[in-house]
Parts: sequence; structure tokens; C-alpha cells
Amino acid sequence: MFTFIIYGLKRFKIFKTRVGGILKMKIKNILGLTILLISIFVLSVFAIADESAAETTSLSGKLILDELLIDGVDMKLGSDRERTAHVDRGEEIEIEMTLENTDNVDVEDVTMRVYIWYDDDEEGIEDTMKLDIKANGGVENVVARLTLPDDLDLEVPEATLFIDLFQENQKMELFNNEGKALDGTFKIVVSPKEDHMIKIKDIMLHPESRVMAGDLLTVQVRLENIGEFDSVEDDIKVIARIPGLDNAMDSTWLLSELKYDEDASTEPLTFEVDPCTKAGEYTVEVEVKFDDGDESETEERTITVVESDLDLCKEEAQAKETAVNVISGMQVLTESQRVATFPVVISNNADTSKAFVISTEALGDWASEVKAQETSVVVEAGKTKTVLVLATAREDAPSGKQLVSIKVKDSEGKVVKEEAAELSIASAAKQKVSFRRVLEIGLIVLVILLVLLGLIIGFNKLREDEEDLEEEDKSYY
Repeated sequence: MFTFIIYGLKRFKIFKTRVGGILKMKIKNILGLTILLISIFVLSVFAIADESAAETTSLSGKLILDELLIDGVDMKLGSDRERTAHVDRGEEIEIEMTLENTDNVDVEDVTMRVYIWYDDDEEGIEDTMKLDIKANGGVENVVARLTLPDDLDLEVPEATLFIDLFQENQKMELFNNEGKALDGTFKIVVSPKEDHMIKIKDIMLHPESRVMAGDLLTVQVRLENIGEFDSVEDDIKVIARIPGLDNAMDSTWLLSELKYDEDASTEPLTFEVDPCTKAGEYTVEVEVKFDDGDESETEERTITVVESDLDLCKEEAQAKETAVNVISGMQVLTESQRVATFPVVISNNADTSKAFVISTEALGDWASEVKAQETSVVVEAGKTKTVLVLATAREDAPSGKQLVSIKVKDSEGKVVKEEAAELSIASAAKQKVSFRRVLEIGLIVLVILLVLLGLIIGFNKLREDEEDLEEEDKSYY
């Protein structure tokens, strides 16, 4: 590099200038100046890089990994034993470490990265933390927590735990308590959490999140066998249900067999959403039963039901809020009883009070008066009220079946209930015949009673005579 600089200086020549003249430079001089400037720039870059490298490589402190426990198992860092821990997939792994700084320099701003890498995942799982440990025997107790996925493939059950330290973007060495460098890798053997395990990988809804009342909702479930390696799960039952959804029966699907690490999807399980279902959020529950029904897994999804725009549903909803019943039966009016009574029972199931108007009239020319005791009533929320309708027949009213029209309207004038109540008026001839018939039946009953009484008296007299004869015979002897 210095050779290029000297060469550039030699080639750089400045000629004397004349009075009022111009500075002239030959082509070779220009080339020499260019080489000189490039050489100075390159030297500056190298100098800066060397200085930066010197700064990043100056790491402070010497850290000793004095103790390492994986889920409570001592990894025996100072021995020649194989360092292997056994963990369950799907469970949280607790890594406890004791670090000691044996150098006379404080360890500051050190990043510890604890992670597990396995074949199925390119990124793995990790936990990171910052450390500051004082010089000359400073100690730091560190706990890292990692959770293995519950569907980790167990065909190759071994995974690797890494512990790395970094300071100023440079990796630090880690030693055991005997001063030997550690590579920071530890073997773990992964086992299944349970021998029998079925995972609900996905619940697919159609429509995915919103369904209109009156439409169909389908549920499809995807399962995976994540139990013991090379196992086969038999007779898997999948049950889908929607609690709170009117008329929605549970839907069931059966899978005869599912091998280890394989997945399968159910047939679409269909639910018919009632057209008058109340709008709101409903929970779709999926339960999977396996291992002869001893084990089960449950997942939930939320579906939103949108209210139907059918007028029929609105009318049914209003009808449910108000219930009106007219108690009629078949009432018979006679000469002594000329008034028929019809109770009208009004129930208000709404959240607010409601007003009602009751109107009545006789259908036909038979009544002298038809009226309701109250033509306008207010029924409080959640309460029931009864109003009597009285229908009085004329003295000369024709006999036979007659009708009374009863209408109940709400405060907006809409008819809530309309009914024709029936009654019957008995004729005078029928009433007389009926009275004569009663007398005849009474006379017959009286004759029967007299005959029975005579028989009883006769039997008693006969018994007394027999007893007298027996007494005479005894005295004779």
C-alpha cells in the first residue's frame, strides 16, 4: 500500500507558473494524484475496521455454569456421564441455572438465549434474558421456561437444548466448575404426555362466523393422533353441539381408526338454525371421545346468528310477549239463569307494562246486553289480569246455540285476540219436560226405597219367629 503512495507522489509534479499563466498538469501527474487519493481512502477504511473489531472483541468476565437442572434433573456438568433429560411434549420445561463470574471484571449487558431445536421446526422455541453479574464470585440464578408443542413427532425423540451467551454481538464462552469449556448443547428425550392422545387440529365452520336464522350451519372437525409412537386409536367419537340454540340436536360422527401422526376430517355435521332464533353469539362445542370413552378433548368456537327478516318471526315474537285466553265452554241459559260469563285472561310477558282495549257484541238478535266489566285495562310487566265478559239473554230469546264476539286490542289498535264464545239457550218446553222427567225419576226411586224397606222388615220378622220356635222346643224337653 505504501508503494502505491510513493509512486503517486513521484508522478505528481507541479510546474512553475508564469505571471498571468495557468497551472498545467500532465496526464501522468493526474494519474499519480488519483492513485494517491484511493490509497489514503483504503488505509482509512482498514484503520476504522480494525478499531471497531478491537472494540467488539473485548469481552468482559469469565462465566461458570455451576449447576444446570432440567425439570429437576441434575445434568452433572463436571462428570463424564451422558447429559440427557427426559421431558413430555406439550408440557412446560423448566431450566434452572447457576452462573458465577470468576473474573475480576463485571459482566454487564449479557444476553442469554436458551432454546430447543427439533427437526420439525426451523425456528424452534426459545427464552431470552439479560444478565449483569458482579466480578470476583458474583452469582446469578436464572430460570428459563420452554414449552414443547404437543404434536411434536416422536419418530426421532431426541432434541437439543442450546444455551448461548452474547455480549456486544459476540458469543461468550461458557465453562463448567472445573474450568472446561462447554459447547452449550444438551440432549433431551421427548416422550408423549399421554399414551392415548387425540388433538383437535381445527374446527371449520360454514358460514365461518355469521349465519342468518333459517339457514344451515355446518361444522367439520380435523383430528390428529398425537399419542404414543406407532399407536393406533380405535372407535373415535366426535360430538358437535350448540347449547342455547333452539331445536339444535347434537350431531355425532364416528371414526373407526386413526394411526399415529395421521390426521382425518369428519363429514360435515349440519345444524338447521331455526328461522326465529334470537340474534346473538352462540358457542359451538366439539367433544372428541377416545380410548374406549375414558379420554376426551374439547374445543369451542363462536358463531354469530343474525336475526331473520321474516315477518312471521316478528309476529311470533310479539305473540309470545302477550298471551290472551277466553274461557268459554258451553254455557246453558235457562229461565232462572239468563246471564253467561266468559273470563278473558291477559298475560303480559314483556319487560314493560301494556294497555289493552276489550270490545264485545252479540252475534244475532238474542241478547239484551253484552259488556266487559272493564273495557280498558293496563297489565304490568310479567303479570296476568282477568276481565269478565257478561252476556244477558232476552226473555223471548230464541233457543239454541248463540255466539258472543270478544276482541282484545293493544294500545296501537292491533287485534291481539279475537274469539266467538258459544252459549246455549234452553227452550221453555224443554225446561218443563226436564222438570217432569225429574219428578218421574224421583217417584221411581221412592218406590224402590219402599220395596227395599218392606223386604228388610219382613226378613227381620221371620227371624224373630224362628227364634221363638227354638225357645219353645228347648222348654219342652
